[in-house]
Amino acid sequence: MTNTELKYDLIRLIIQLDDYGVLQSLKKMIVGKTKESDYDWAEELSDEQLELIKLGEEQLKNGEFLSGEEVHLGAKELLERKRKQKNSK
Repeated sequence: MTNTELKYDLIRLIIQLDDYGVLQSLKKMIVGKTKESDYDWAEELSDEQLELIKLGEEQLKNGEFLSGEEVHLGAKELLERKRKQKNSK
């Protein structure tokens, strides 16, 4: 299959799609691979997502974070507690 044939096949499949979420995802993926220099993926984020990013930046600035090692240790301890709870039932 040539590039042109593949493009026409993709266009045909996209026209048949009715799922808005899938279409949005395809658009993001395609735009991210093109040379559109004015595309900013952050424009696709919801207000809630932007607020969470701001919160994370503030926490990082204030030293409110865990190292990867601390997260790993915490996850290991949590799994061990869950395993013990499951075995004691």
